[in-house]
Amino acid sequence: MTATSEQAAPSAPFVSVLVLLRGHHPEALRETLLSLASQTETDFEVLLISHDDRALATAHELAAELPQSFARRVRPVAAGSSDVALLAAAGVAAAVGAYVVVMTDMDTVFADWTAHVKRVGTQSPGSIVRGTVLGQPVETVRVRGRAGVRAAAAPARLPGPGTGLIDQLATGRIPVLGVAFPRQLAASALAFAFDQSMGEAALPLFLWAATCEREVVEIDHVVGFDRTETRLDGTAVLRDALKGWVDSGSFRLPAGSSRVLLAERREVRRLKKKLRKIVAQLKKAMQLKDDHIDNIEAMLSAERRRVVEPAPARRRVPQR
Repeated sequence: MTATSEQAAPSAPFVSVLVLLRGHHPEALRETLLSLASQTETDFEVLLISHDDRALATAHELAAELPQSFARRVRPVAAGSSDVALLAAAGVAAAVGAYVVVMTDMDTVFADWTAHVKRVGTQSPGSIVRGTVLGQPVETVRVRGRAGVRAAAAPARLPGPGTGLIDQLATGRIPVLGVAFPRQLAASALAFAFDQSMGEAALPLFLWAATCEREVVEIDHVVGFDRTETRLDGTAVLRDALKGWVDSGSFRLPAGSSRVLLAERREVRRLKKKLRKIVAQLKKAMQLKDDHIDNIEAMLSAERRRVVEPAPARRRVPQR
């Protein structure tokens, strides 16, 4: 596939943002749309995707409340099912941008996310753009009859300490929001991941497979908050799917390689843990030695003062 085939048509937006309406969350969707309307780079479209006509109508009304410069770039897309795979597939089929970003109606993005995607996609056409995502549990509350969203815990980086492909293979944690991929990639052989039988695991599996096949350009920035109530990743189904994909030879490795890779990962983690313990013991021993040296120096200093400084003269008592 050539680089030029993955560019959008001249009149088309560069980025297509797919917003999967996975529940009726107008209070959260309002924040999602506001974060998109606030992007510094406006060369993108927003596709609101759902199988529920009522949810699509509500979403479109919320978008219409925002400035027309943004609202006219928002399109509703009807899907045949609430399944994540079919929602994503419907969105990709309707998208016209060179790059695609997928998010849900609970997520929010920082103002420069689409700018990063366009910059990298223009400089390195066909590459995968990946940024850091913060996960933050939220809950819906009502205050004086009005619904809103509040944080239920502090944000934390996703997927956690391990962000490499092997770590993701072991944990099944693949933040969907932080990955932008070329639209044409979804029409390639990797599109097997858009399979209804995979359920919630379909989209993360597709993105993991894509990062194995393409150059990945890391964005050293936090690009958004994943506030999804029901996560698309981190499930046993996804972990098993990832292992199955590796063992099928799709990753250009012999059958059974996932077991070897995960065993090596466990061994590396065990050795790292052992190394940290040894380092901690060495630091403790060094601290004890430093304390001992400080005590000796203090004793020598006191002894020097005792030797160098003359003893106070005795007061003579006059004799009678």
